[in-house]
Amino acid sequence: EFLSFLREVDKNLPGDLADIGGCFGIEDRIFAKHPQDCKRAAELLAKAIQVEVGFGTYKNEIRKWLLDKKCNPAHVEEQMARVADLSSYFCED
Repeated sequence: EFLSFLREVDKNLPGDLADIGGCFGIEDRIFAKHPQDCKRAAELLAKAIQVEVGFGTYKNEIRKWLLDKKCNPAHVEEQMARVADLSSYFCED
């Protein structure tokens, strides 16, 4: 699993960075919409790149997290489009 792999590579990884949920709004479950969610999403992507996790694995773990949270299929697809959109990771635009 992606997050387990990240924790093995970096034992000092903060819990909020290791948690995919930190990239989503608490209530709306929208990816990187709020400034702190965006920051955590960018950090998570950077860490995934650093430890050479492929983008497919990265996306699959996020999809699994959304499904585990019982998000409906339409919402999952909307969020996965945001995950794949590079502009989602830039908080200042």
